Amino acid sequence: MPNIIEAMPFKQPDFILIGADPFAVNENGVLIQSIQTFFVGHKAYITVPGTHADQRLTFTDYLNQEREKCGQPKLTHSECDAIYVDAVSIVIQFDDETGKPYIGVRNDGDMNRAVRGRDVLCQIFTEKNQVRIF
Repeated sequence: MPNIIEAMPFKQPDFILIGADPFAVNENGVLIQSIQTFFVGHKAYITVPGTHADQRLTFTDYLNQEREKCGQPKLTHSECDAIYVDAVSIVIQFDDETGKPYIGVRNDGDMNRAVRGRDVLCQIFTEKNQVRIF
């Protein structure tokens, strides 16, 4: 699990990014990581390689590291569960017409959470058409 936290220069200074830029590509122009997770209440965006479940664990590991630095106990199971419920699954996709990438917020059956995630992401990213629900 990575310990490196990168701050991205988007609209809001309190935005946390763990991993590469969401739209980062390799030398062949292929996305580095299309599966991503956004924690709405924490404004934390996780792009480390792995599944959405792996990224949720990465984030709680990060929070526990931060808590340890402050002398606080690790998150309880119920606290972790509350954080996981706040997450929205992201898949970077490409617009069929323009070929430009966008952030696809997956509706996992809770449309209110998906809409809230989209709205917060729209405040962070400059172009509103970069964020869509699917």
